[in-house]
Amino acid sequence: MARDAPARLRILPMPIIIALLAIGLASSLAFRAIIVAEHVEPDWVRPLWYIAVLLNALFFSYRYWVSRRRVRAVVDGDLDSKLYAGRALSDDEREQVAAILHSIRISPERFNYLVIFALSALAIAADLWLSA
Repeated sequence: MARDAPARLRILPMPIIIALLAIGLASSLAFRAIIVAEHVEPDWVRPLWYIAVLLNALFFSYRYWVSRRRVRAVVDGDLDSKLYAGRALSDDEREQVAAILHSIRISPERFNYLVIFALSALAIAADLWLSA
């Protein structure tokens, strides 16, 4: 159902974005620390798991919210159809496209994926070393 006015994409302040990224990274670290805790201090496995799951849920709720806002701005303004058809965009529509692209450009989510990859490799290496 279309709205009267298209959704406006507003970008969160960078300190909030960085704090939410830190939550995502802490979740990732906690999940991987479970492997080490299993060998070093098994009593920490369950608390680490709860911390990891709660932080993960918070981080991915935020990522869902960001994605939903981007999609809503595109759908409500029919921006993709207008661009594909080569139709002129209004100043407001052009501003929305620029805001969406800017939010993708400044998003530190790619860094999060890189850190998750590195932490996963370290967790596997730690488990192999501690199991030897």
